[in-house]
Amino acid sequence: MQFVRPVTTNTQELTLGVDTGFHLGLSVVGNQREYYVQESLRKSEKDRITSRRELRRIRRNRLRHRQARFDNRKRKEGWLAPSVQHRLDFTIKEIKRLYTFLPITNLVIEVTPFDNQKLLNLNIKPWGYTQGKMHGFKTIKDYLLARDNYRDALDGKQYPASQLRVHHLVQRKDGGSNQPDNLVLLSDINHSQANHNNGILAKLRENQQKTLDYRGAYFMSILATRLSDYFDNYTTTQGYLTANLRQKYQIEKSHLNDAFIIVGGTDTTLRTNKD
Repeated sequence: MQFVRPVTTNTQELTLGVDTGFHLGLSVVGNQREYYVQESLRKSEKDRITSRRELRRIRRNRLRHRQARFDNRKRKEGWLAPSVQHRLDFTIKEIKRLYTFLPITNLVIEVTPFDNQKLLNLNIKPWGYTQGKMHGFKTIKDYLLARDNYRDALDGKQYPASQLRVHHLVQRKDGGSNQPDNLVLLSDINHSQANHNNGILAKLRENQQKTLDYRGAYFMSILATRLSDYFDNYTTTQGYLTANLRQKYQIEKSHLNDAFIIVGGTDTTLRTNKD
C-alpha cells in the first residue's frame, strides 16, 4: 500500500508534571486527559557508598610502600557528594525517559531553592551568614562545652572537659550529621557499651528535640540551579502552591496526585490510568 499524498505527523501537546522528592511523581496530561502516571522509587545509595569506602581502605592498607600523594585529590568544578549526585542523576534520567516515548512539549517541575540559614533563623542579618553557631570556637567540643556548661546529657552533672566525650544522637551510619544539633556531651561513665546495649542512649535520642533535616532542602537548591544544564524549556512551581490546590480540590496527598496537580489537573477521578 502506498499513499498518493504527502503524510505529516500530527501530535497533541503534552505537559509533564514532576513532583520531586526522595521519590518522583510523574504525570503527563494533554487535551484534558491524563495519558501517563507513575511514581518512580529511588533506591538508597548509602550501602553502595559504604561498600566502596571499605574496599578503598582495604586496597590502601595493602600498599605498604605507596608514595605520598597530596595534590591529586582536587575536586572538579561542580562536584557533588556521591549521594547528592546519585539523586540528581536519578531525577534527570527519569524525566528524560518519558521524552523517549511521549511527545512532551512542556515541562513543569516543583522545585524551590531554600535558604538553609533562614530555616534556622528567620531574622538572620546579612553579616550573620558568615557567623554560624560555632563562630568563635576552635573545635566543636569547645562549642558543646559552652552550650551545655560541661554537663552530661544523661545525668545532668558537671564534669571536667577531659572526662566528657562527644556523642552522636543519630549515628553517622544512619544518616546523622556532625552538626551541633545532633551532638551531646557524655561522661566516660555514661558513654559506655553497656548503655548502648541496654537502650539508654537510644532513649536519649528520642527525648531530644527533633532537629531540622537540611538534606532535602539542599537537594532542592542544587536541582533548581542545575535544571538549565539538562532542559532548555521548563517551568517551575513551588510546594505551597501545590498544597493550596490540593486542599482546594480536596485531593489526597501523594506523589502521583501532586504531580497531577502540578501539571494542571483538578480531578483525579478522570484519570485514564488508575494507580
